[in-house]
Amino acid sequence: MSNPIVTAKAILRTIPWKFALPAISVVLTLYLIHLDELWSIGAGKWDDMFVTSASGMVRLLNGPVATLLGGLTLRVYLVVGAVFWAWTGYLFDRRLHGIPESTIRRRWVRWILYALGFALACLLIFASAQSLRFYDARYLNFLWRILKSPTPHRKLLGRDVTTIAMLGWGVGCLVYFSRNLWVLAVSPPLGAGSMSPANTSNPVRPQSP
Repeated sequence: MSNPIVTAKAILRTIPWKFALPAISVVLTLYLIHLDELWSIGAGKWDDMFVTSASGMVRLLNGPVATLLGGLTLRVYLVVGAVFWAWTGYLFDRRLHGIPESTIRRRWVRWILYALGFALACLLIFASAQSLRFYDARYLNFLWRILKSPTPHRKLLGRDVTTIAMLGWGVGCLVYFSRNLWVLAVSPPLGAGSMSPANTSNPVRPQSP
């Protein structure tokens, strides 16, 4: 009987994720942009500074950079998201094919990139925390009543979805880059372990002639 984990991994290897993920991202983003245009019709009478829920979901979908750069148009998020998911798919393909090593060979460059990623994660969490300060019991009850009722306000929760996006991506990036920084800190420099005991002289055991 075949191992379901091995079978699932073999199926995942057949998919070129560096192309599949950005393609999925582009299709979903285009659909959300279409919803944003539909939900914006007449929304001014409900909120004079409205942000549609579809707009927030675009930021939720398209990665931490797109989530942080809130002033860009949704069509720019289309490009940013495609690049982000193409790179993510490329790294996922490498993992599936047993290539866990980093594509960046210089250790100091990885230190800088991981530190920048860690800083980005902290910035996302800080930005979401600024909005979460206003999420008291009364406001949460207000949101719950909106979600339960078929009111047009459900289509205008873009700010709340963006806050969730920043928090979710922030926590995810914090875990990811913290782990990478830890692994980089405890691992020996590249080439330090290239001399194996089998290839060095042993003062106790005589070498074979």
